[in-house]
Amino acid sequence: YSHNSGTSIPSGIFCTDVACATCLRPGGLEVTDVTVEGATATWLANPDALGYSWQCNPSAMATAGWTQAADTTVALTGLVPNTLYYFRVLTRCTATDSSSYATTTFRTPCGDTPPPISTGFEENGTNMPFCWTLWEHTAYTEWGYTQYYPQIYEYYYYAHSGTRSLYLYDAYGPNSIISPKVCLPANQVEVNFWVRKDDNGSGAYLQVGYTNSNDSATAVFHMVAEVAISAGINLYTVDFGDLAITDSVYVVIRSAGNNVVTQYNDLYVDDITIRAINTCPL
Repeated sequence: YSHNSGTSIPSGIFCTDVACATCLRPGGLEVTDVTVEGATATWLANPDALGYSWQCNPSAMATAGWTQAADTTVALTGLVPNTLYYFRVLTRCTATDSSSYATTTFRTPCGDTPPPISTGFEENGTNMPFCWTLWEHTAYTEWGYTQYYPQIYEYYYYAHSGTRSLYLYDAYGPNSIISPKVCLPANQVEVNFWVRKDDNGSGAYLQVGYTNSNDSATAVFHMVAEVAISAGINLYTVDFGDLAITDSVYVVIRSAGNNVVTQYNDLYVDDITIRAINTCPL
């Protein structure tokens, strides 16, 4: 609506003065050179800036702690692998006048990850969780079954929590899920996971173990335990405490396939947690 001076304002229309922002938030914000433990944040300089304040953390909401900066480049250190970070920066124009903050997100790549490490298959849609790997037995590929199993299955009935779980079919050959590399000696690791088994087959098993690589072409699977899976949904625990090795490893959970007397079982794995064994006396 435009109004000519000297004429009356029609009823129902209200006029008010709006104060424009005098301290503009930073533009051109980006985060580059991201590694497992560091990154670089940059933004465009504001000629009216007295300085800037920034924060970087995994919280989707701004927190109370801000760090002051005089320059438009910040080196971020002490980050954790496979973590979604929020970087925020605002302009300080005077001691009492600051802008709103600009924000961007970035994820650190996979690396040696300290426990607890967990997934409920909810965080990445129907794709594999970040930094987890799926190995598929060649029989499933050769026979064109890749669209059916293994897969992230979305139906609340089969999940322990949420709506998604990992569907493993145990016929023909093993399918495996591989964790991020655990930044802890293997003999200090415990693996907990939930499995739903429909009562539609005999002798269901899952094999739990480790490998020193997540490259299926070169990795060797070392079994720690073969777990008998009961009908219904149940919690299973495998303790790596008796292992003689102390290297960091990738944890593997896989369907047994035809390595044992088992066939035609629908298994739904959910809420995997890899944690440090409690070594404190009870």
